[in-house]
Amino acid sequence: MKKIIFLFLLCISLSTELSAQIKIPLSGYKDLNKADSLIQLGQYENALKLYESCLDKIEFFKGRCLYYSAICHALLKNPSQAKSLVVSSFNHGFKYFSIEQMEQDWLLQSLKSDSTQLINYNKIISQQNNWLNPEYEIEFPSIRDSLLVLLNKDQYYRHKIKGKNDSLFKLQTKIDKENQSYINSILNEFGNNLNWTQVGRDGMHAILLIGIHTKDIDLLERIIKLAEVNLKNHSIEPSDYCILVDKYNYLLFGVQLFGTQVERSKETQEITFKPFLNNSESYIINLRNAFGLISMEDYLKDMKSINN
Repeated sequence: MKKIIFLFLLCISLSTELSAQIKIPLSGYKDLNKADSLIQLGQYENALKLYESCLDKIEFFKGRCLYYSAICHALLKNPSQAKSLVVSSFNHGFKYFSIEQMEQDWLLQSLKSDSTQLINYNKIISQQNNWLNPEYEIEFPSIRDSLLVLLNKDQYYRHKIKGKNDSLFKLQTKIDKENQSYINSILNEFGNNLNWTQVGRDGMHAILLIGIHTKDIDLLERIIKLAEVNLKNHSIEPSDYCILVDKYNYLLFGVQLFGTQVERSKETQEITFKPFLNNSESYIINLRNAFGLISMEDYLKDMKSINN
């Protein structure tokens, strides 16, 4: 009986510690996913309530919550509130991912036709054009170039390694240490303030990918903190953050949250997911959907094709 109580308390402690480490109030992301579903069903009032509640629950995707709250208000015939919220969404980091998306956004165009919002419209257009411009002049191009060289070195041998006794494994280990040392030096210089305007979107991705392959807990914590700052500004892929968080928690606690970590079964040789903190399928699906991850089935297929 004492053993059962101990295990129960350990599970509670572990769950609390994980949530504290990664700063994710998990129930908030479930509500966010539900709100996204409701807006697709045309239940704008109910969706709006959930988006508004999510603003107080989640650190990330505030820009997204504000933007879709604006859509709800617009469809509920509250134009002034909609315009105010859409401006606020961009102030909280909401971004487009193509010129076409920006040009076809009727909500943004509503600002253009309102003389009181024209200044905000022009500011948003300028910021988004910079974000979407592949030729944008970043602040530190030489650092970006170095990061892209590191990224190439990180990937070149990794998928050719056949085992720990392979000479390529030893070479990759050496490369990883050199890469991670450079990332540490960058973080020593810039801290959590490093962003895409300084080293480019691809430079930021390189840092995160190198972090994904490290087993250095201290470095992983530093990169996760950097990722959190940039995720709030919608300037990194949420999937990169999810992989970092899962890697961190698996190294420390032997469990993951999102389902980005896989392993080969010793018994069947099949590629399977590593253990989850919460084994509820609906819970994991909600969390994955909120962060824009593909289905677990499709992800596992991708991992099998890579590892087989």
